[in-house]
Amino acid sequence: IPLIQAICVTILLLFNIVSLCQLGIIYLTSNISLCQNAAVKGLKHFIRAYLHASDNKGMSDVIAKYLSMLTDPNVAVRRGSALAIGVLPYELLASQWRNVLLKLCGSCKIEVLHVANAIYYTILGSMIVLVCYTMFSHVQENPENRDAEVRVNAVKGLTLACETLINGREDTATAFVEDDFSLFILIKNEVMMSLFKALDDYSVDNRGDVGSWVREAALDGLEKCTYMLCKIDKSVCLSGRSDGNEIEPIAYPSIDSMLKNNRELFLFNENLATNLVGGICKQAVEKMDKLREAAANVLYRILYNQIIHIPYIPFREKLEEIIPKEADAQWGVSLYRSFISLRLVA
Repeated sequence: IPLIQAICVTILLLFNIVSLCQLGIIYLTSNISLCQNAAVKGLKHFIRAYLHASDNKGMSDVIAKYLSMLTDPNVAVRRGSALAIGVLPYELLASQWRNVLLKLCGSCKIEVLHVANAIYYTILGSMIVLVCYTMFSHVQENPENRDAEVRVNAVKGLTLACETLINGREDTATAFVEDDFSLFILIKNEVMMSLFKALDDYSVDNRGDVGSWVREAALDGLEKCTYMLCKIDKSVCLSGRSDGNEIEPIAYPSIDSMLKNNRELFLFNENLATNLVGGICKQAVEKMDKLREAAANVLYRILYNQIIHIPYIPFREKLEEIIPKEADAQWGVSLYRSFISLRLVA
């Protein structure tokens, strides 16, 4: 351990901040997932320690660098950058939150090429048409163009970025402003929809059902984003307890009046709740035990969360009968009959 510490001190003395950033990027773009994960953990602490909030140019350069890496031809670069964005601090993400979230939402999708170019060449002869379609099929089947790990990391990075933005906004302890509400609406309309689409990822390669990795990450992301939206709804409608007994109205009259006048303006509404429960129940009857257990545990936590109440859950009474509050930790694997009931509800 002393030797490792001495090496780290030596590196800090020999390299400037820019060189260390480049060194981190090298490990972020490694094909070895363990190296990437270690680099991401190091980046999280390094950025917070050495990047000053007053350095607007440096902060802008860092976020621009990682966003550009999301579309890099090298699949390892795309994997690492998606994870890296998720651990960037609030100060970096806040300035470009819209671009960051939309870019990550795009990375959650399966890359699909358009067939328009192949159809265009039909006027040149049947032989060229055959060649064009052969090239198209080859590109589609290239694993690097449909990489499951990129989508898994994008889903994880997207969830972490949303948590950082929401928590950072709460730490400012000021009234909601219009830009904040735009962030909340984007999480509802874009982030949640991207995570719902990720639940339909059934990609398969020579390793098997690699899409299940994406679906499992999406379950976790949907649960966390649900808590965020419900917590925001509660914050917008009610302030904190000032003396432990009294609930005071918040000082956001414009937003509060909008929500009272139009129920549909609530961030977490009946439509989201229905899609959420349906998506979870679908995963709860998958053939893989690991995925079934993950879905069952998410549903259990949503039903019986003691901190944040999740409203509008369809068939809540039926679901609570199927999933008792006193269920043991391994119920998701053993109670297959409950999964069949869940499927009927879905």
